[in-house]
Amino acid sequence: WEVSPTGWVVLAAIIERVTGTSYAQAVDRLVLRPAGAHSTGVPAVSYEKMPGAAMAYAAKSRDVKLAPQVVYVAASGSFYSTAADLVRIAETVYETDLLSEDSREALSEIVVPEQDYALGGRVRTLELGGVQRTVAWESGATGGFKSVLAWVPGEGKSVIILNNTDMPQPDQAVAAEALLRSLY
Repeated sequence: WEVSPTGWVVLAAIIERVTGTSYAQAVDRLVLRPAGAHSTGVPAVSYEKMPGAAMAYAAKSRDVKLAPQVVYVAASGSFYSTAADLVRIAETVYETDLLSEDSREALSEIVVPEQDYALGGRVRTLELGGVQRTVAWESGATGGFKSVLAWVPGEGKSVIILNNTDMPQPDQAVAAEALLRSLY
């Protein structure tokens, strides 16, 4: 069990072989369009050339801090999105027939308990409103961009933080958890 850019390159190659399309086209057709996520995708150009795209900044110097966009590692997290689209994607994955019930269970089965890692990211159990609840917890970072999506399946409650500074991911996690608790 290892998360590495090489693994994502292999995964993208498998998806391309099976679908006969590029990774970006396959994800768009199979996930993004069914979710109605029209402001999400794999960038075809660098962020600084995308109209309306946020730039990533170093927190102290405010220097632009962008990672190079390398097409062959797109599966490792090179997506752009909006908070509204991320909610749509979470709803589609967890609450529609995009995945079978067996696949959804596999997606949420914790494989590395000490890190809350499951096949589909992290799955945390938090006490929210006095009740233990399962939370799908996705986080990521590339260049100066960082994100957290905390989704409570079946309850329509979520917290999404999209950050374009060097805010440490543990600080984002603390903020996301506090915001999630405030919803209960």
